[in-house]
Formats: sequence, C-alpha cells, structure tokens
Amino acid sequence: MVRSGSRPSVTVRVSRAVTSSLVVITAVTIVPATHPAIGVPSSALAVRAQTFDSAKIVLSATSGVIGTSITITGTGFPPGEIAALYIDLPSPYLDVPGPLTDVRGGFETTTKWPARNYDATGRVNPTTPGPHLVCGDTGYPGSAQQYAAKACAQFVVEQVPPSPTATPTPSPALASGPPIYGALAVLGVLVVLGAGAFLLLRRSA
Repeated sequence: MVRSGSRPSVTVRVSRAVTSSLVVITAVTIVPATHPAIGVPSSALAVRAQTFDSAKIVLSATSGVIGTSITITGTGFPPGEIAALYIDLPSPYLDVPGPLTDVRGGFETTTKWPARNYDATGRVNPTTPGPHLVCGDTGYPGSAQQYAAKACAQFVVEQVPPSPTATPTPSPALASGPPIYGALAVLGVLVVLGAGAFLLLRRSA
C-alpha cells in the first residue's frame, strides 16, 4: 500500500543489442515508498523484518497473586503494529487487544493480574497456582497486520495459604464445670444437715 502523495521511484537499466533498434531491459530497481501508517520507509521495515525474531517481553514482576500490578515492556516488535497481550492463549486479551508499537517496535503498558472471571469460556484460569505465560503477539487470530512477531514471559501465580480456622473459646461457666458440681454437692449436704438440725430443735422444744 502506498500513501497518497508518496510514489516509488523506478530506475531502469537498458542495454542495446547488435541492432540499434532493439532495446533489452536488463534490470529494474524500485525504491519503495514510505509506510503509510508510521512514516517509516518500507525498505527500512523490510530490513527490520529480519530481526523480528528478537521480539522480547519483560515483566516488572515475575510472581504474585491476583491483583498484582505488572508493567509489561515489549521490544523488537514490528513498528506501528498492535501487539495483542494475553495470558497463555489468545482471546481474551489484557487490553483491546493491546498497545500500538512505536517506530522502534517497542511498547509499555501496566495492568493487574486478573481474577478467575478473566476468561468467561473457562479456557484460561489465571488464578491457577504455578507458571503462566504473558504474551505479546502482532499475529494474533484475526489480525491483518503485515508482520507477525510473538514473545512471551513467565509469571508465577503464588499459592495463597488458607485462612486459619478460629478455635472457639469455652465460656467461663463451662470451663469451671467440675468445681460447680462439687459446690452443689456441698450445698446439698449443708441443706440436709440444716434440715436435720431444725427437726431436732423442734422436737426438743
């Protein structure tokens, strides 16, 4: 695709055969126009395409739990293309679907590690403890971009220990159960003795 107002130049080399009336074209050189999206010469993009295998993703945090803030930095991607960001599998995405790379093929964005509702289909569960991949991909499904580059970095979801179960504290009345029973027994004896003494006093009177 050539941007309006930007036309490629063509250089034609010719050589004459034995007869001066016959002209043979031996080479045609086309100088590409400027890339319409980012203003970078297409020839420069062609050179960079050879180095897209050096695309790289770096995470500011390599482990954590749900809600951990992570800055994702990408380098070496095709310039002027969207780098879709996702966990383990494309769709859903961490963005919509991701940041636009700059003229050097880089980007930086910050997000938080999602909860279980990240993927409504259930294919990806980012809360599962263990390693997961955070990927940047310009060739994600449905993309019509010219160049495809992909890079991933690992993030480890940490196991959250279960909350300890609180042990109920016995009430003072229950805790002092046996002494109460003893006191009741002593009180019963005193009542019996008192009643016997009362009867004796009544008879003597």
